[in-house]
Amino acid sequence: MNLDDFLPHLLPDLPGCPDSIVKQQLLFAVIEFCQETHAWNEIQDPIQVRERVNEIDVDTPTGARIVAVKDVWASSRKLRPVTMPQLFELIPNWQIAEGSEPTYYNASTDYRTMRIFPIPIDVNDSTLTLRVAYAPKMDATSIPDELAIKYWDALIGGAKARLMVIPGKAWTNSQMSAYNRGIFNDGILKAKISALHDRVEGSLSVRPHPFA
Repeated sequence: MNLDDFLPHLLPDLPGCPDSIVKQQLLFAVIEFCQETHAWNEIQDPIQVRERVNEIDVDTPTGARIVAVKDVWASSRKLRPVTMPQLFELIPNWQIAEGSEPTYYNASTDYRTMRIFPIPIDVNDSTLTLRVAYAPKMDATSIPDELAIKYWDALIGGAKARLMVIPGKAWTNSQMSAYNRGIFNDGILKAKISALHDRVEGSLSVRPHPFA
């Protein structure tokens, strides 16, 4: 969905605000929302594991940047994310350690590449499947339709909150800014809960404990 599509729902409450400023602050709200919630995430096509190659390029949709590599599955199991200190503890010779199937992964600071450990050998037809969270780039002009439709009110609220708090403008309204920030924050909370459910109703459960 193009950012222009939001304008008719924003401009009436922002008298005199230029379209370019509205779209800029809307984009900033979407970026914040995606970074906080990982609501925009996709499972990528399987990647063929190559012999003695442990750096994997992570695909990125046009107009997006990677926020996090959320999950990595090998052919038979889920890989464990590790920090570099953890990796040193688990595989002290990680720079050269080899194995038939990777067990751990971490990513570079920009997430465009991911590394798997130990270095794979005897890979046969092994594959990796990644689930990756994204946010729009700073120059994006559109966002995924599913994200816009599902979190429409929150994104509208986030844009209004940012714009209405700007002092000394015809559209300045600190009270309504706080109100819209509440809508935005509520949307973030709901998106985080949805992520915990993995967007499947009833997927979370709580084990009952007996009362003393």
